[in-house]
Amino acid sequence: LGYNAKLCEMYAAIARVQLRMLDGFNEGRRKNATLYDKLLGDAVVTPRVHWGTHVYHQYVIRHPDRDALRAHLEGRGISCGIHYPGPLHQQPCLEVPGSFPVAEGYAKDILSLPMSAVHTAKEIERVCAEVLAFLKDA
Repeated sequence: LGYNAKLCEMYAAIARVQLRMLDGFNEGRRKNATLYDKLLGDAVVTPRVHWGTHVYHQYVIRHPDRDALRAHLEGRGISCGIHYPGPLHQQPCLEVPGSFPVAEGYAKDILSLPMSAVHTAKEIERVCAEVLAFLKDA
């Protein structure tokens, strides 16, 4: 379930410097997420903040034809990922008997779009244009 991960001195030094920039990184991700939200609208299911402040480590959308959308994006040089290929209750370390249809459905539909604090608006716009082009042709 967990790791005993220790940083060597070099990685700790890098992290110490980067931690000073964390607020800026988080704000850049929020800015990019806001642009994704605006451009994608209701075309796909986008992340929703129900409480607190989101830092958008990933920007995960949902679409029922996720695999075809992923192939479309990757065919145009846009990397995307499936960070959670299966629901938690089916992971070997957490396996729980029973059916959880909402979690199982989400696991089949989720796709992580490119997200970082340093992506430009132009890059986000290109990703969204390709998502919308896929949906138009589908």
